[in-house]
Amino acid sequence: MRRVTANNLDRARGQGFVPKQVASARENPELRAVVDEVFDQRQATLRDRLQTAVERGELPAVDLSFLGAMLAGPVQLFVSRGSRAFTRADAQRVSSIVLAGVRATAADDARPRR
Repeated sequence: MRRVTANNLDRARGQGFVPKQVASARENPELRAVVDEVFDQRQATLRDRLQTAVERGELPAVDLSFLGAMLAGPVQLFVSRGSRAFTRADAQRVSSIVLAGVRATAADDARPRR
């Protein structure tokens, strides 16, 4: 699951799209619609992959929209700052940390409360 998630985060074609077009879309409704469509498609793909992982038992049942945002947030930060490229290694590290947190908190939630 981590590899699939990292692959989804490490898409160079999407990285170049983000900063300039998103900034321009704030003032252009037509461009905003295109940007929204691209983001919606990418989020849907990620949600589908995460849902498959939940169905296979690779991930606990969680709020997939929130998990998608947790995975995408660091990517957007790296890309929007433009200080360096967001690499496959970065994607794998982000995926590992976020998914470990999801698993740990799900395990905590499953424990009986005293």
